Amino acid sequence: MTDLEIQRLLLDCGFKAAPPPVGSRWAVAGEIVGGVGLHVACMPGARGGFVLLVPSESERSVLADMLAQNGVAGVDLRAERMEPRAPWLAVGVGV
Repeated sequence: MTDLEIQRLLLDCGFKAAPPPVGSRWAVAGEIVGGVGLHVACMPGARGGFVLLVPSESERSVLADMLAQNGVAGVDLRAERMEPRAPWLAVGVGV
């Protein structure tokens, strides 16, 4: 599936076009179940193709589920901010 097909799918799901960040192809913003806002930006991939960026790991998970429910698989989804998985991890890195 192309990035423009995914953009069309998100727009059909109620998302609205948003000002894209510098260097991105497009961006959309909308609300998902529960009234949670979600912003998705499409960036060119390092080796061609594209990458979808969302603000956090939890939003990445929600978007992945939403795309899977609409038959979209194999898309490179990344969170701009990674959420720590375990408190000991931050301590271990500083040692």
